[in-house]
Amino acid sequence: MYGLFAGITTLDVAQLTAGTVRENQKVTSLDQILAAGGPATNAAVAFSHLTRAATRAASASDLNRGANPGGAMACVLVTAIGEGPAAHLILEDLEAQEVALVDCTDYEAEAPETTGELDLTPSVSAILVNAQTNARTVASTNTRLPLKPDIALETLEAMGQPQVVLVDGHNPDLAMAVLTNGAPADAEPFAAQEYKPEYLRILDGGSWKPWLPTLLGYIDVAIISADFLPPGCIDFNDTVAFLKGFGIERVVRTAGPDPVQWAWLGETGSVTPPTVGAIDTLAAGDTFHGAFAWGCAHGLVNRETADPSALIDFSNRIASLSTTSFGTRAWLGDLDNLDAETARILS
Repeated sequence: MYGLFAGITTLDVAQLTAGTVRENQKVTSLDQILAAGGPATNAAVAFSHLTRAATRAASASDLNRGANPGGAMACVLVTAIGEGPAAHLILEDLEAQEVALVDCTDYEAEAPETTGELDLTPSVSAILVNAQTNARTVASTNTRLPLKPDIALETLEAMGQPQVVLVDGHNPDLAMAVLTNGAPADAEPFAAQEYKPEYLRILDGGSWKPWLPTLLGYIDVAIISADFLPPGCIDFNDTVAFLKGFGIERVVRTAGPDPVQWAWLGETGSVTPPTVGAIDTLAAGDTFHGAFAWGCAHGLVNRETADPSALIDFSNRIASLSTTSFGTRAWLGDLDNLDAETARILS
């Protein structure tokens, strides 16, 4: 049993600064991190650590949830890593986070005619976090590596059915490979879109991307940010109606510390995140997605669920916990709170 994630992987280099850094100014940072990043990657890391927390909770209380015990859930990331020093750092970090990797980099791709050389260096995100305001500034090349989706198809066929799928849309070819995994190979053009597996397929909709319409017909749950506005949409209701046109009837919208809105099988509601002393909101949304996916994998939400509020509340709490320390890794060491939240939702 495993949770399946697909998307971009970057090397995040983040610096914590005492205040705003002006143009042409040099400052000494207060702290730094170097870690694997990217929306699906950060979500996978959260999923992996929640699995560890569930295992600890099971050991402490002899908890047994039948078919999906906490320690039995692996975490698999389908992405492209590339090669070179940055790639080695990414690999070391993902191994430490217990995220299994399916590297779909096309190492035999043809070099571009303009340069005659194939650059397989992974994307590097340069990040400044302002300690005064918690604001973050990010610069990244995003998707840049040549892909070979057949690698994912071959690997997933051998692995069997996952318990949840999450895609971030940055690598649409990889997203399509995992979203259609297990769908019938039918000549009928809409057979794959009409296929509804037992597990839920989640879109991390951080922002609208022009190629998303090709993927939306395969999505069961869209978790979007306040910045996610498809063409012609100006608010949440517009976006819900737009996504419903693609068959998506489960939409969750995060907006930082503001209430999370949801529209689910015709019903609507909102859940307010807990108030915490936030230090850094980097990847908080990704963490929310990973927590939500983990809950889906453990059956806390399924296709028959009418109200996702309990899982949204849990995801809010985990995402809020991630903001109480600088970077994307330090909060994972807060085992007391991580274990308490996990035990609470599983009880």
